[in-house]
Amino acid sequence: MSSEIDIYVSYAHADDEVVEPFVNDLRSHLRIYAGTDLTLWTDRTNIAAGSNWQDELRNALGRARVMLAVLSPSYLRSEWTKREYETFALSERPIVAVVLEKEEVQKLVADRF
Repeated sequence: MSSEIDIYVSYAHADDEVVEPFVNDLRSHLRIYAGTDLTLWTDRTNIAAGSNWQDELRNALGRARVMLAVLSPSYLRSEWTKREYETFALSERPIVAVVLEKEEVQKLVADRF
């Protein structure tokens, strides 16, 4: 089996412009505070071209210790991120959420639930 993933980053691709620099900054800060490199897994950087991306996602979800869910309106509208979140939640491992566009997310959550 492949090595464990410290943090699985779940996000909507529509948010790439914000998420990519955020993950890079987070990785740098975690290196400073943890004193070692932690594995932050994103589909953009960890799935090779030509791979079965659905299998890769499932495999990564199974190996991750924590999920970082980057919530945004796009995230809440995406069926794929919903599946990732639900799959991870069933495992009873920790999920940490970061909220982008707070007011819009609050409205979507209130309307949805």
